[in-house]
Amino acid sequence: MKKFTKLALAGVIGLSGLGLVGTSEASAATSFSSGSTASQSNKSYNIVVKTGTETDAGTDANVTITIYGKNGSTGPIALGNGQDNFENGDEDIFNVIAKDVGEVTSIRLYQDGSGHKPGWYVESVKINGKSFGVNSWLGDSSSGSYNS
Repeated sequence: MKKFTKLALAGVIGLSGLGLVGTSEASAATSFSSGSTASQSNKSYNIVVKTGTETDAGTDANVTITIYGKNGSTGPIALGNGQDNFENGDEDIFNVIAKDVGEVTSIRLYQDGSGHKPGWYVESVKINGKSFGVNSWLGDSSSGSYNS
């Protein structure tokens, strides 16, 4: 795999002016809870992650996402379902229950650098229909993150 510059943005930047990203078919789907407590107001999130088609775009690393909104953040949510997710050209769908953050404003997507070929090219992420055009490599031979 070619050496790619690790993408690690400091801070969370608010979402602005991103258009919708088209989707085709899902390669995997799962439902799970992020571990929120009963005292919190929870919400169902449909998360769609599109991996790019570049050479070695897929990852075997552990992936988490944090969703930010007007009412705070969900905290890290592990995206995994025991299937071979985040492969070249895949669109992976996850249905999770987590803290209700209100209107989604931004995300933090993170891969921990584990596994064979952890570098990952992410095209886009959609949360309940709201699109984030990532179009970036996350890590190369180590961990990497994307903040919108």
